Amino acid sequence: MPGPVLYGSVIDSTCISWGRKCNNKTSCQYYDLDRFRQRFLGLQVVFVCGALLCFLLTIVVLRRRAGQMETEGKGEKGEYAMVSASSKEKELEGIKT
Repeated sequence: MPGPVLYGSVIDSTCISWGRKCNNKTSCQYYDLDRFRQRFLGLQVVFVCGALLCFLLTIVVLRRRAGQMETEGKGEKGEYAMVSASSKEKELEGIKT
């Protein structure tokens, strides 16, 4: 659910007195400020905790993958190895001929 819809719902739930025009409910005339503060900050805390949980879960998954790649890929493609000049010269000689 989009953020503005959630915030609008929270704000509307704190209204004490709704305006009336032609027997239709219009904008809020008076809010319960204590309830407004509690619900607004509560929604903020929920979003921040959710973001923190997603961040920590991402860190755990990436560290596990890095650990698996480290144990599986020793000496395989993607890693650098020391190469002596003499072995490189031998490879080049084979290409030249």
